[in-house]
Amino acid sequence: MENNIKEYKGFEVISYDDIPDFASKGIHLRHKKTGLEVYHLFNNDVENLCSFCFRTPPDCSNGFAHILEHSVLCGSQKFPLRDPFINLENQSLKTFLNAMTSPDNTMYPVSSVIEEDYFNLMSVYADSVFFPNLKKEAFMQEAYHLEKDAEGKYSIQGVVYNEMKGVYSSFDAACTSAVCKSIIPETIYVKDSGGDPAEIPSLTYEQYLEYYNRFYRPDNCFVFLYGNIPTEKQLDFLQECLIDRLEEKLDSFPVQTKTALEILKNEKAPVFEKTNRIEVLAPNVVEKDKEEDPSVFFSWRLEDTINIEDTIKYRLISQILVQNDGSPLLKAIIDSGLAKEVSPLSSLVIRGHFNFFTVGVDGIKKNKVEKLKKIINKTIENLVKNGIDQDDIDSALMDIEISTKEVKRASGPYSLVLLRRAFKQWMMGESPSDGLHIQKAFDNVKKKIKEDDKFLVNLLKEYFIDNNQTAVCVVTPSPEFAKKYRIVENEQIELLKSKISDEQLDEDISKLRTFQQQDETELLKCLPHINARKIRYSIPQIKTQFEMLEYCPDKKVPFMCNVENTKGINYFSICFPFDVLDTEDYYYLPLLMFMITEIGWKDLPWHKATRLANKYSADFYCDSITGECSNTELGKNIRNEYSKYGFIGREWMCMRVKMLAENTKPTLDFISDCILYHNLKDIKRIKLLFDEFLLDFESSLSGNGHVYMGLIAASFMNRSKAVDEVLSGITNLYFLRSIKGKYKLVSRRLTEIAKKIFSSGAVIDLVCDSSSKTAAVEDIKKFAEKLSLKQPEAVNPENTFEKIKNLIKFKKENSDELCFEKDVQVGYGACHFECSPYSTIEAAAEAVYAHWLSNSLLWERIRTVCGAYGAFAHNDSVEQIFTVLTYRDPDPEKSILEISKCLKEGAEHNFTEDEVEKAVTGAFSSELKPRTPKALGYVGFERFLTCIDQKDVNNRIRLTLQVTPQDMHKAAVRLYENSLKHCSKAMFCIKGKKTAGKTDRIEL
Repeated sequence: MENNIKEYKGFEVISYDDIPDFASKGIHLRHKKTGLEVYHLFNNDVENLCSFCFRTPPDCSNGFAHILEHSVLCGSQKFPLRDPFINLENQSLKTFLNAMTSPDNTMYPVSSVIEEDYFNLMSVYADSVFFPNLKKEAFMQEAYHLEKDAEGKYSIQGVVYNEMKGVYSSFDAACTSAVCKSIIPETIYVKDSGGDPAEIPSLTYEQYLEYYNRFYRPDNCFVFLYGNIPTEKQLDFLQECLIDRLEEKLDSFPVQTKTALEILKNEKAPVFEKTNRIEVLAPNVVEKDKEEDPSVFFSWRLEDTINIEDTIKYRLISQILVQNDGSPLLKAIIDSGLAKEVSPLSSLVIRGHFNFFTVGVDGIKKNKVEKLKKIINKTIENLVKNGIDQDDIDSALMDIEISTKEVKRASGPYSLVLLRRAFKQWMMGESPSDGLHIQKAFDNVKKKIKEDDKFLVNLLKEYFIDNNQTAVCVVTPSPEFAKKYRIVENEQIELLKSKISDEQLDEDISKLRTFQQQDETELLKCLPHINARKIRYSIPQIKTQFEMLEYCPDKKVPFMCNVENTKGINYFSICFPFDVLDTEDYYYLPLLMFMITEIGWKDLPWHKATRLANKYSADFYCDSITGECSNTELGKNIRNEYSKYGFIGREWMCMRVKMLAENTKPTLDFISDCILYHNLKDIKRIKLLFDEFLLDFESSLSGNGHVYMGLIAASFMNRSKAVDEVLSGITNLYFLRSIKGKYKLVSRRLTEIAKKIFSSGAVIDLVCDSSSKTAAVEDIKKFAEKLSLKQPEAVNPENTFEKIKNLIKFKKENSDELCFEKDVQVGYGACHFECSPYSTIEAAAEAVYAHWLSNSLLWERIRTVCGAYGAFAHNDSVEQIFTVLTYRDPDPEKSILEISKCLKEGAEHNFTEDEVEKAVTGAFSSELKPRTPKALGYVGFERFLTCIDQKDVNNRIRLTLQVTPQDMHKAAVRLYENSLKHCSKAMFCIKGKKTAGKTDRIEL
């Protein structure tokens, strides 16, 4: 669209802006008749994204916004299916398809690299949000309903209800909520837009419809567009599929006494006369049956603003204070010894136009809280008085600079980041473009720092010393929290029972089951889709360069490199084989990987080492690489050609870091010092890091049970899965508990293991752009010379699969089933069995079948009937393991039984050509998702290590597109038979909840 156009087919152009940070044009329009606003970030990106966004400020915690987010996608006028969303998931070429509820808004984003598919997705989502069916049965399914089982026991079920029970089992989630209540009380942000399980059953169907009519209206809608499809073409499509119909129903929208925008802009937090203090209970973290020492959070409310430059200043001060353990405020807290660890929630927090800074600690005695508060205040006062260390300033500035350059793709396309930035401004009535001029705002802040050496000190003074809008929040982990929710749940059940007769309940459940199980074969024809076999597509051909890098005469080290468009950021990894160790050493590896980048080295104490690392780099950390090798012919060729270099099929501890290209040398200098002169004998530091690691592990159980059940269930299927369980699973948690307090032992063992690993050879990986490579390679040569690197030593022959398996203590004789329990509100389940090898038609058919299974039988039975938030099937053909997981599941034992029935039904299913074509399309969509430069490099590196040839990848994709109904049927039968032969199962169950399961439980 040309910048001189003022109006286009009923739309008025509000603004036309250059957005140089993202090589885009920002075009903001408003439809004059309906009030619908559109903002197009137009650029050359082929991955186009569309999102329908609404302001949805909550007035209570009954979860209406979250429930609507789920249920508007349960059928609409043009697409009267029970669940168009899951059918799109099954048969579209989407690169992203989701919906998200935030504290004050709801978004419905979709993206695709195929234009026709993109418009298909847009049409379904447009109809869903503005013309949903909102059936009573959809409300019952997604929100809540009363159920009675065969034994006459009543329960409350519902997808959102069970999802939020999972959220309310998380200690960190409870802390986040409590901090908001302490610092911005009496605002909408102390309400839970996701829904509090104690309040969700109070929402009536009539209120739910009222909320929809109140907020889902065109003059409260922001349509965000991103990518290379011309603006005019997108507006024409919106006119055809949506706006003409909206104009016809304008009279049906209720008259508003107060708009959503007015609600948000008028939000005011009370002015505190003194520090606001609250105390709340939260789920237990470590102790099972008694109260634990609390977490405490100190918060300062900052100026209410959405100005991007102000936000950068807030973030900069936050980074200076709490970026890492060596930052001045965190170091002061750590040195005080008053708490077990600094809370990971310590940061700048933004809610609408409210901004506040919070710093918290976990595990502090209540009588030490005031002492800690004085230390915090004194530390900030000293910074104001004596100034901020230049290294801390440089470190914070560099972190922000990298974040403005780096393209990230975490749980969706990078355009989602830009959507949130633009929407934040629009949501408060400002121009969306205002949130996208980041570099200009950042440059302004840097200029002010350069011109005024007191600029940052004055900000500290303003934000903290002269700021009396403060709060203290004490959050105590206690069994009383879960007990309270059980009592409330039982009261809710009794209340719901009192409002309905058994006959009416049976009738309602019968209607719900009819809704959930109706045959929609004919209705599916209304949903647009593309045949993936008929499109033209391009898959990135990842080319990893390998050489034995000669850094001195006759001295070489294996070196791999991927040249990508990294925008001047270098990603460096040095990986050491840990399969040279004795088997028992594996227990300690997670501690070593966590601690090695958090300790001191050479003549630097830990806090100075940390500050040095953050001065020149970002994300300095350790992780592991494990995995079976591909056994294709091309994979065997890679093994035969490169085995002599010692890096094929090994187990690795990888030190990773990212830095601006100009900081490569100083970054590699401190990494070499860390490797050569690490100090693992600082017992005080070891104790602090050990306790932090264990506490974080314990805290992660309730929210990531599907991960842990997946690890333990797969651990006896091959070596790499056994290693993964020992390093990252319940096995390691039990080991850590057994050595808690033995810090001298930990120090001694880690020192011994580090010495062995760091002297056993290495492999180096670099991801960089073409302009940075030559200089980076020269720096790497000097780095290799300093460390006298060599190719990896051979595997320890005594380190066998059998010995690794013996480290896992939970396996029972003659049983492939494990059941753990914990005092949580929802559980998780996992089962694994054998599947076919990589890059075969059998594996391709099983991948398509896994996609179909996830989006049909598992969705229908585990999610809609059993009430779990999700169930997923996946085949890993390199590992030859087929996985089914359940997530936030009210009864994992029941779901595991249901999974077996689903596999049997899948084996008996008569697949049609149409079904398979759609499933192939949906499965193939994952191949179209663009990868970031970093991801391309990392994938190439790991493929090399595990013998996956790009030609095999291409062949796997080609075979996926060739899968036939006969292939699918054979896959379903084969997998069902494999599950009957041997199926390894693990369940994370709710303590105290009796189910039909017979397996003995292990308490977590």
